Amino acid sequence: MNKSALFLDRDGIFNEDIGYLHRAENLIWKEGIFELLHFFKQRDYLLLMVTNQSGIHRGYFSFADFCDVSFYIQKTIKHKLQFHLDKIYFCPHTPEEDCLCRKPKGGMIAEAQRDFNINIENTLFIGDRWSDILAAREYNIPYKFWLNIHKEQQILQQGEHIITHLHDILSFFNKNICSNKDMFDNGA
Repeated sequence: MNKSALFLDRDGIFNEDIGYLHRAENLIWKEGIFELLHFFKQRDYLLLMVTNQSGIHRGYFSFADFCDVSFYIQKTIKHKLQFHLDKIYFCPHTPEEDCLCRKPKGGMIAEAQRDFNINIENTLFIGDRWSDILAAREYNIPYKFWLNIHKEQQILQQGEHIITHLHDILSFFNKNICSNKDMFDNGA
């Protein structure tokens, strides 16, 4: 049975984007992230991180550094919420390498689809960069939330929402979607 998924970028969504985060002690959790994860896990959503980490190929930090931060994230979520992310997908490539996995391309979403046979109809993507929204568009993810702290100007399509805080997503679902039982059914 396929489940719906919540795709989340890392830097700017899980944690404050300090630029090339590679030490757990420098991670500052984004306000609202734990409530958001709890809300969707209660509804049996897959929780999937998809993150560009070009600092690895740029030589700013190692794969082991990335793994240490990822382990810390998983351990903290498990401690606070009694569950962890279902999987972390990452792209270590620079834009110049023109790989298929680096957002705005949807390679990480495609890999997750192969791994979990995701029900795209009720799936969401939350990111803080326009490249996140473009990756979600490539796979027709219907609910896209853009934490646009960079004040970029883009033309939104149906199902795309600008938010100023992660709590805005919970407000959106409590107001607009919870009346649609099918959104949270997940086939159970």
